[in-house]
Amino acid sequence: MRLPGLIMLLAVATPAAGSEYTLFVYETAADFAARADPAKATAYWASYKAFSDAAGAAGVLKGGSPLLPPATGAATGALPAGKAKAVLSGYFVIAAANLAEATMWAKRLPAAMTARVEIRPNLAVAPAMASR
Repeated sequence: MRLPGLIMLLAVATPAAGSEYTLFVYETAADFAARADPAKATAYWASYKAFSDAAGAAGVLKGGSPLLPPATGAATGALPAGKAKAVLSGYFVIAAANLAEATMWAKRLPAAMTARVEIRPNLAVAPAMASR
């Protein structure tokens, strides 16, 4: 019996302890509005640049990106589109020794003060599976 690709992938994936974590940044409608508000945009982007600069200087920043507002994209699935108070607005991938260290970095994000940041360990996928 052949396992579906996703099940095979999960079979060779393990939690990446002491490796990479993704910090999912959730923001409010007011946070999204600040991005483009001439009176607030400079401070908004400067706060994330400060985080990026600090994480980069510490050698933990691996990547990330801000996202456009949800209305610019699409969603699929069985869950209804809710009226969330905070929506996914971007992410950072960092290297951390453990969840406690990743959480320390997450607390430094501006969204940790106004909305929330979700921290998840990335899965280490076997090299043979990653190239498929």
